[in-house]
Amino acid sequence: MDVGALNPRLRKSMSGDYYKECQAIREEIKQEIRPQIGDRHSIYLLSNTTHGLLTILSYLASARNLINAPGSLYPGYHFLRFDAETYHQWTIKTHVCPLSGKVIEERGLLDDYTVIDGAQSFFTASYHSSLLCSKIFIAPFHKNLGVQVGLGILAIDNDIDNPHLHEIAKSAESGSYNIGLLQSTLTNLTNFKSEASGLYNCTVINVNKEILKFSDKHQVEIVTPPGLQGPFICLKANSGSTWPESFQSFGFGAKHFSSQGILRISKFTPGSIEERVDYTEKFFEALQYIAGRHV
Repeated sequence: MDVGALNPRLRKSMSGDYYKECQAIREEIKQEIRPQIGDRHSIYLLSNTTHGLLTILSYLASARNLINAPGSLYPGYHFLRFDAETYHQWTIKTHVCPLSGKVIEERGLLDDYTVIDGAQSFFTASYHSSLLCSKIFIAPFHKNLGVQVGLGILAIDNDIDNPHLHEIAKSAESGSYNIGLLQSTLTNLTNFKSEASGLYNCTVINVNKEILKFSDKHQVEIVTPPGLQGPFICLKANSGSTWPESFQSFGFGAKHFSSQGILRISKFTPGSIEERVDYTEKFFEALQYIAGRHV
């Protein structure tokens, strides 16, 4: 291989055709997740969810089209908003809002020109199956699937007759990748699938009447609607709050979106897509202790 393809200094510990080896491992990764994705979609492995979105935007730019972004979005995608009076054929929607846990109805996933951000639903026991109803979706491997940082998926329905879109997606997938990252992803998938625990996050945290009654009494604003079956709950939290560390001490994950004043409390429990592990009571116990301590 010549220096124009891969510098010799990088090949000291390598053997064979680097790019062919990368492609072979990518195909093995796809085969490992194919049973959980099904045969309806073509799978393209990219760096993350944003890489998938930018791939779609690249196609739209080449086709002289635009995309609209109504409703809730991951904060990093707010640049997609356009004048509401302008017609946009394509739309991006967030399946599960990362700032509230709100879930769009399944019929909102079905449009041909809708890209679904499945970052918070991909490989969750409660929402993964409905995500697969969408024509196009993007998602990362580092959240609920939890097998790699720096890898994600763009899935395109095979019924979408658009060779140009598939060509751009294939181009985005190709090129120089860290073969070690790909190999460790494959190893993690193989190992996790062989374990009895399973690949899905089967945690459920439900905003019930007791939590709502307590939060009203203690002036805690719960953002997540009641009755949902997702693996996280969002509440309002001021900048500088010690609540993230407090919830972490109870075994929960905690992410503070300081600009939005939102604290997301989550839990990861590996299992099958049929399983549900309810952490509602444990969340309530933690909330009672933390809110009571801060009164």
